[in-house]
Amino acid sequence: MSTLRQQVMNGIAWQGSGRFAERGIRFAANILLARLLVPDDFGALAALLFPIAIIDSICYFATGPVIIHSQSGETNRFLRTVLAINNLRGLLLTLLLLALSPLFTAYFENPDLLPLFLVASLQPALSGLESPRVHVLARRMRFGRIATYRVIASLIGSGVAVLFALSTPSVWALVIGQISGVLGSTIMTWIIAPMAFRWSFDRESIRVIRTYALRALGTPALIMLVAQAPPLLLGRSGALGELGIFSMNARLAEFPVYVTLTVAGAVLIPAYSSLQDDQERLHRAWIRAWTGVTLLAAPTAILLAWMGDALPTVVWGERYASSRPLMPILALNGLLSCLLAVTGPLFWGVGRPSIDRLMQGVRVLLLFIVGFLLVGPMESIGVAWALTCGLCAALAVAIPNALAIVGATTGRLAVATAPALLAGVLVTIPLVGIDLTTNLNDVWRVVIGVSLAVVCGAFIGTRLLRSSDKRKGNGLAA
Repeated sequence: MSTLRQQVMNGIAWQGSGRFAERGIRFAANILLARLLVPDDFGALAALLFPIAIIDSICYFATGPVIIHSQSGETNRFLRTVLAINNLRGLLLTLLLLALSPLFTAYFENPDLLPLFLVASLQPALSGLESPRVHVLARRMRFGRIATYRVIASLIGSGVAVLFALSTPSVWALVIGQISGVLGSTIMTWIIAPMAFRWSFDRESIRVIRTYALRALGTPALIMLVAQAPPLLLGRSGALGELGIFSMNARLAEFPVYVTLTVAGAVLIPAYSSLQDDQERLHRAWIRAWTGVTLLAAPTAILLAWMGDALPTVVWGERYASSRPLMPILALNGLLSCLLAVTGPLFWGVGRPSIDRLMQGVRVLLLFIVGFLLVGPMESIGVAWALTCGLCAALAVAIPNALAIVGATTGRLAVATAPALLAGVLVTIPLVGIDLTTNLNDVWRVVIGVSLAVVCGAFIGTRLLRSSDKRKGNGLAA
């Protein structure tokens, strides 16, 4: 029988390969779409997804995390109850979005968005039909099938978007691609995690779901407000082009966050859940996660900042480059988000999502105070700095609470962070040398930056795996 360490490493390997493939598919599709469409189209898509995120997060029941956390999460009566709740919730959300579409259109002062809103409103109903047994796979840390279905769904959504953009280049290509991807994902969950499509309203299961949902109450809405801050602050009064540029730059800069949240985060929640009654092992697991994530994220963020606006110019095209230095600030946000991503799964895994709610609340408060002050004179740069301030406030809440849960000290955390600081210095030195001795054009800057990122990632990843194997050999694995 495999140890928890082996399950975690295997899960990270599957999540990593699956997510990299998924992101690679979308990245390739976006390169084509960026040349077929204009920034306003991507800004319109961000505006369309904004109301869906609002309604979805306010009515979030955390049925996925509760399946992973609850001892009865794998029983048929529990899964059938979750299926009924998710189906009804998805249908009601779609009806609510259809009813409110005129109001959302009025907020963005763009009547052309109304038919797009009506079609995009189908997303909650489609996603609500997913098989809840897919979360049992995550609970058992069987991420191979999960990675497969997400890659296939990404292929469907990206392929449909590109085909529509080739025939009719407009924002409709992005909307139809989005809906197709959600539908493909829903169908794939039933293929990889089949169960009888049967509803149940088991009282005990509802009680467990309600208790967990109350602990998490408000947290998804706060996270949504963070994610949707750019369309909230930039999306009005004809600023969809600026929002599109910000969104496309953020897709490049968010790479470290994407890896930690979707790869490590998905694996760490069930891992922390299994260790919640053993603080010593929980301590070791969290410290190792902090070291590994920061060690990978720090050099990547530095390289993203160094490439700067050359990256979106080369990848997406000149019209997606910001008129101000946006990428370095977004790279800093990526690094800070990685630090936060190590703590969030801990709180959810040990059944204390209320701490996550507190830190997200502080984050949202500072983000919007600073955002409303800076967005007028600084536009997208102001939004980027507001995101940075919010992240710093959230970390000030998250880190002390995480240390208390795992029984670690700030000194121990500093030691765990030292390798990332050293890696950052070692990457910065040659970059400074290159800037002092050469005058690179945008293409060469991106080529060198991406090459160094690949080399650093491969080297650090290999070292982390060897270190993990060494601990296993010494009998120190969790």
